[in-house]
Amino acid sequence: MGRIATVDALSRRNCLSGDITCVLFEDSDESADHLLCGCSVANHVWCMVSRWCRVSPIFVFSVRDLLGLSDFSGLGVLAKEAFHGILIVGAWCIWKARNNKRFNNTLKTAHDIFLDIRSLGFLWYRNRSMNKAISWANWCSFDLM
Repeated sequence: MGRIATVDALSRRNCLSGDITCVLFEDSDESADHLLCGCSVANHVWCMVSRWCRVSPIFVFSVRDLLGLSDFSGLGVLAKEAFHGILIVGAWCIWKARNNKRFNNTLKTAHDIFLDIRSLGFLWYRNRSMNKAISWANWCSFDLM
């Protein structure tokens, strides 16, 4: 933990000076915990993920909490495995959206990020899980049986 090259972390290492505001919503300083858990865009993304995966609303305050969330999801074995992967893919997609905004000045909406999570999550799950027979339609409805 603490190794993600957010603006806040780079500033603490004296690698960057200037504005350390989150580029996705410009509502707070950009730290890993803010970017993946506290940012309004991330909160909206996690809300869509929780509805899709039929779990309780996702409210986390740290990256560590986010990565451990699948243990307390109440899902079955296959769904729990998929949900854990979705959380990791989700963090990756939020990070990519942040980089696109910071370096290319292209902003993705929370809905666009969610769609990326769903499609990349499907590719990951289909290729890494024992459940190789899952269809796109079943994935989109989070029906993993």
